Amino acid sequence: MFGTRIDRRTVLKGAGAAMALPLLECMAKESRAAGGRPTDPPRLACIYVPGGIARAWWYPETGGTDFKLSPSLEPLANHRDQFTLIRGLKHIAGEVGHHYHNLNWLTGHNVNDGRNTISMDQVFAQHLGTTYCESLVLSYADGVGGNTASRNSMGADIHAIGNPAQALRELLPPVEQSELDNLRRRLHSRKTVVDGVNEHLRDFTRTLSRADRQRMEQFVESLHGLEQRIGYRERGLMTPRPAVDESRFSDWKREKESLAEHIDIMTDLMVIGFQSDTTRVSTYITGHEDGHGPLGDVREFATSIGAPFGHGHDLWHQGSGAPKDSKIGVVLAHRDRLLVEGLVRFIDKLKAIPAADGTLLDHTQILLGGMQGLTHTATDGPTLVAGGKRLGWRHGQYKVYWTPRDQGGPAGGQTGGPKPLSNLYLTMLQQAGCQVESFKESTGALSELLV
Repeated sequence: MFGTRIDRRTVLKGAGAAMALPLLECMAKESRAAGGRPTDPPRLACIYVPGGIARAWWYPETGGTDFKLSPSLEPLANHRDQFTLIRGLKHIAGEVGHHYHNLNWLTGHNVNDGRNTISMDQVFAQHLGTTYCESLVLSYADGVGGNTASRNSMGADIHAIGNPAQALRELLPPVEQSELDNLRRRLHSRKTVVDGVNEHLRDFTRTLSRADRQRMEQFVESLHGLEQRIGYRERGLMTPRPAVDESRFSDWKREKESLAEHIDIMTDLMVIGFQSDTTRVSTYITGHEDGHGPLGDVREFATSIGAPFGHGHDLWHQGSGAPKDSKIGVVLAHRDRLLVEGLVRFIDKLKAIPAADGTLLDHTQILLGGMQGLTHTATDGPTLVAGGKRLGWRHGQYKVYWTPRDQGGPAGGQTGGPKPLSNLYLTMLQQAGCQVESFKESTGALSELLV
């Protein structure tokens, strides 16, 4: 049916140049879930919404499949069959208020005890991220803490990249032979160091107490992860680099502070990574819980309607629970709509790329969400899943598990108390083929969201 099987590293040569082929059906690995038919590997994109949403503009009036799109979700009108809106998921045991929502959004852990655990995207990467860039962690600015939602197997922050040009260098192998040779030497040097450390650890660990041995086991696990990543990188250097207009990323000026533009450039990076299969998982923080981030276009809109706007943090506090006659609520709803419009453009890009079985969107699960409801509370945060139809999602519905007392509850579909957000994460991991039975405080997969 699919013709001759060819290797992913195959290139077309001519006129003194070489061009990388896109990911073709005959290059894809076989999938047991598809009964042996070639299929694309699953991808995951997690996009974090800081500070909550303007709830009066975000949530539809009724649940179910015939819900009317709310003002903030109207840009998704042509993609009703590609997304599911969910309300009533929260981290029950891991509720954390104040500015810490992004720290446990993907981990479900109570970070008030001074530590954290692995994030869902990194569990995905451990199972399916055997690529040149194991995971692409993006943000509005470089850093850790509030700038990243990704945590490794030890719960430590994974450094996020805010510079698009740097992110592109992380995502793709170098072009010049001299740069390739230098990177090979650096990777070999790191591997030598890791091998040497592993050799000494065996004797050293025998002398430690039980508690210290447990800590060392975590350290060794981290070393093994580093060793794996080095191996992925070395193999990735053999893969032809896709043609990319690098000027778009190197010319980015952060001082523009346009949320819409920032979403586009960061999701473009995700598309490049997913299409070239140099990464299969990416996480993107669109702004900080304390209000920092690209909000220039939001500020301009506030000025145009005569609304007060001192800082992003004030916008979260004053806009999330505001009624529809509130100007500051309208401003936050405008920010929300910019996020949704950016999501739509991301969906359109993925949908336009053919895959071995459907389109790239069909094999990509997109999570758009956050943890903040009202004034630093960790309940009633926004959650939307898009794409992944070939992974078993039944979209086109607004699923309501629970609503806050002050909201009364929509007319359709409320099915009891809140469910763990970890149930959704378990569902996403299992639908991607990750061999996991639970995630944090999960009680089971959300099978009602699946075909």
